[in-house]
Parts: sequence; C-alpha cells; structure tokens
Amino acid sequence: MVINRRDFLKLAGVGALSLITPMQRRKKKMTVAFDTAFNSGYSPGVNTYSWDHALKTSARFPGLVVGVSIFGAATVLSISGEEGGTSEIRDFTFVREDHNGNYRSEIWVLPVAFDFYSLPTVTIAVNLSATVDSSAGSSSYSYFGGIGAHDGANGTGDPASKALTPNQPNSYVLSNLCAQTASGITNATLQNNRWDVPGASGTGMGSDKLVATPASTTLQFNGISGGHSWAQSSVELLSYVAAPPAIMG
Repeated sequence: MVINRRDFLKLAGVGALSLITPMQRRKKKMTVAFDTAFNSGYSPGVNTYSWDHALKTSARFPGLVVGVSIFGAATVLSISGEEGGTSEIRDFTFVREDHNGNYRSEIWVLPVAFDFYSLPTVTIAVNLSATVDSSAGSSSYSYFGGIGAHDGANGTGDPASKALTPNQPNSYVLSNLCAQTASGITNATLQNNRWDVPGASGTGMGSDKLVATPASTTLQFNGISGGHSWAQSSVELLSYVAAPPAIMG
C-alpha cells in the first residue's frame, strides 16, 4: 500500500505544523527580531576576557553579534563561543573594523548560534593582540540571516554618527561605538541601546534600529567631549532565509 506524506505524518505521530519547510519559511516571512543583549563590563589591562550570553526561550534560528571597543594599540585576534554545559566551541566571523588612532571598533558575528532549539547560554571569549583596556557587548537576534551592508566612520567631538542604507526591508542596523569620552554618552532618539560600558579610557556602546523600508538610516551618539576621538562601525542584520548570502559589503 502506498500512503501519501500527510497520512505518513499522521501514522508517525508528527503534527502537520511540527515540520518547517523552506516554503513555510518564506510564507512566514521570518523577520529578524531582537532577542537579548549582554556585555563584558569594562576590562582594563588584559588581552583576553569572557562573559555569558543567555538566549531567551522564544529565540528561533538565533544569531549573535559582538561589538568590541579597544582603547589602545591592539586588534581582536579571535572571538569564540562555547555552549554552556557542552564542549562545543564555535568561532565568530570578523565583519569589519574602524579606528581613530588607538580607539578601535570591531564587529564580529556568529550567524547561527548552536542548536536552533536548545537555546543555550553561550560563553563568549575575546582574544586581543596586546594587553590594553577594552570592552565588548553582545546582542542576539531570532531569525537572523547574516550581514548585509556595512560601513564605518571616525571623527572627533560631538556627535558620533554614521548613516547606512540597508539592502533588504525589515533589517536592523546596528552600530558599535568606541569613544575616548569616559562617561555621559547618550543615544539619539528612536534607537535602542543594547550595551553601554564606560571606563577610565573611554566608552564602548552598541545600539540598533529596525528599518522597515530600505532607506538611509543614521545611528548617532551624543555627549562626546570636545576634541575626544571616536570610531563607529555599522552593519545591517538580515532576516533568515534558507540559504543566507555571504557578507554583502
């Protein structure tokens, strides 16, 4: 006897809605959505540090974005994530860096954070090329499809800002800021603060904004003291698709 797929699922005890096909993914329009954010705290005079990032139970097809702010002559050598309670370690992918003298911003990404449904706590470890002051933040997103457009800027004084035009609708634009000013930096209106880590050598801050229709979108940080240096990195966070593109540039 030949049975069709629907009857097979019934006999196997599998509900029709428990399997998500590529066609269902397209119909559901799996739009990228913010999940949660954490940060490392200010890390003075070290070349490696780590922190825990716990995904929420509602996260599906999650990805992680890390912004690193470095206050000194160093670069990020690597960033890794270890799933809590396991020995599984995965490497983040470098997206871009922007600097202004010894003030340096870098963004790294892990497009699919471990098991789609285990929703682990991930221990994120940053390794630097030298011992300097540094800080970092991490933000997770459901239905995360990778990086689209990205660009950066640097300058001195107030404000720090960067405009970016997304490639796709319903993308997030995220900016990481590394600024010489040690306190008092604030977000412009209508952007979401995800981490704010002030310290003796400066401030690392990360913010994002959802852009429904592709158009030039500015993320701006106010309160930078006159003459203080800053560097800002901005990236587009894409929605999930069955075969995500490479970093678009």
